[in-house]
This record gives sequence, C-alpha cells and structure tokens, in this order.
Amino acid sequence: MSNIKSWQDGWPKVVARAWTDKKFKAALLKDPRKALEKAGIAVPSDCDVEVKEGGKSHKLTIVLPKAPADLGDHNVAHEALKTAAPLHPTKCFC
Repeated sequence: MSNIKSWQDGWPKVVARAWTDKKFKAALLKDPRKALEKAGIAVPSDCDVEVKEGGKSHKLTIVLPKAPADLGDHNVAHEALKTAAPLHPTKCFC
C-alpha cells in the first residue's frame, strides 16, 4: 500500500483509537512513528513525525534543499532536483 493510501485509510482510525484508548494516545504522542507504523501507516524513514493534541491549525513544514554549487539556469536546476532531492508527496499528512 502506498504511503498516501495508508495515511488516508489509517489516519481516521488512528484518531478514533486515540480518542477511545488512553494508552494508545499516550504512545502516539510519545513515539508517533512507532504508533503509526503499528497502526499500519507507513512513515518514510526521512520524515520527522510529530503529533500534537488539540488546536485547529495545521502546520506544513517545507524543506528547501541546498542548491548544488554547479547549477546553471532554471532547467538545469530542475533536472538536478529530480535526482538529488526527489519530491515526496507523503511528506505532508495534514
């Protein structure tokens, strides 16, 4: 199952379980990666995971990779990015 699909299917179940299972909620807040993976949600190894309780706002963190020193124009930069730092649509789960 893809990361996006596992997230879409699994996150509502994780929320419902956290609402009804205090031990699971504590585990989710303490070690989100482990709790999510146990719940069947694949978390990319290069993705930091933080779960906070409450609030209505969502936080989206976007990492701007460092540019290679030998870049030329925009097209060269675009091609370099494809190989050096491929984009992961699974980075934002909000």
